[in-house]
Amino acid sequence: MREGCEEQHSIEYHIAQGWRASAGRRFHHLFVAQQLLETQMSRGVRSQVRLLCRALCTDSYWPTRAVSLEILEVVGTLQDVGAAVERLSDRSAAVRMTAAETLGELRSKTAYTALKNSLRDRNEYVRRNVATSLGLYGRGEVIPLMRSLISADDSAIARVGYYGCLLILGEKDAPGVLHLYTTSAILNVSDSAKAILSEFSKGS
Repeated sequence: MREGCEEQHSIEYHIAQGWRASAGRRFHHLFVAQQLLETQMSRGVRSQVRLLCRALCTDSYWPTRAVSLEILEVVGTLQDVGAAVERLSDRSAAVRMTAAETLGELRSKTAYTALKNSLRDRNEYVRRNVATSLGLYGRGEVIPLMRSLISADDSAIARVGYYGCLLILGEKDAPGVLHLYTTSAILNVSDSAKAILSEFSKGS
């Protein structure tokens, strides 16, 4: 009995169940595997969980797709870029947001081009995440694009992301503008600005 309980606490158990469980249970096993990654990581586990997450990026349940991308952000390689790029057109905005974040870590020419195209996404939170991820590529060529989007986009949430990109790229006006956004009466705007400043400000 004890041996069975110990097995259920192993990441290998939850990876195996992620392949064979029903849709609702797949999410549970993947979520638990995500929690166990820090303490049970090995080269073999990394490979197994990457394969599972690539497969589950197309799962019918959107939270499973999102968690798969979150895991790939941590353990993924360039071989996983294609799976994340495909999710930039997912029907769920939450999945598209997560895909954008993942591609900020899994950097490649393909991902960079896909992210630039996703700046036209209909969802303001997706545009925010896309912009900050583009900043992580370190390409100054996007600075004029971000400036033009700041002028053209009516969404304060999205503009926070554009300024986040400029912050990452070292534009001197970006920190001050983002600090102004932290005082916004709109909680989602102020929280977004605070999160970006906390994560990307030099010396933070």
